[in-house]
Amino acid sequence: FYCSYVKKSENEVLAVIRDINSRKQAELALENELRFNSIISSLSMKFITCGEDEIDLILNDALAEAGLYFGVDRVYIFEFDYQNRTMSNTYEWCAEGVSSEIDNLQNIEMDLFPDLMDKLLNKRIFTIENVNELNDKPLKEILQQQGILSIIIYPIFVENECFGYVGFDSVKSFRKFSQKEISFLSLFSSL
Repeated sequence: FYCSYVKKSENEVLAVIRDINSRKQAELALENELRFNSIISSLSMKFITCGEDEIDLILNDALAEAGLYFGVDRVYIFEFDYQNRTMSNTYEWCAEGVSSEIDNLQNIEMDLFPDLMDKLLNKRIFTIENVNELNDKPLKEILQQQGILSIIIYPIFVENECFGYVGFDSVKSFRKFSQKEISFLSLFSSL
């Protein structure tokens, strides 16, 4: 609230109280949008100008920046090995107090998760608000072993072939991922 007053006379004061919550919310939304656009622009510029030896550092920084901005617990990239029909976690960022799973997620058989693979190979997003309600038993087990409550995964395509995916995990609380998070993953996957 904003309050101003004017003394009209010795015994009278005129006070104006204005609710500025909607204005403050609009300012915060604008700041948030500017920060989002700044992150995307910065990442794009880094990827355009980086040398091959800098890619690992830039990817790790990008995952951290995304994780902190969106307040998720884990952000990662998986890459597919079609020859061996496996997938491996190649990059990962974790929030403070969240366990790293990258070492546990190497050379996982792609064929264990036909529904997930079908979605990703067909350029569709995979999102689960409550892993406990997942019907795919092998996928449910591997996600629960990591403490994941909610998950969103977006495929990464390189020259019309699914290279892997980028994803967000929520392990501290159940979460419905927003359109902004989906948009970010879409943009990130195309960098």
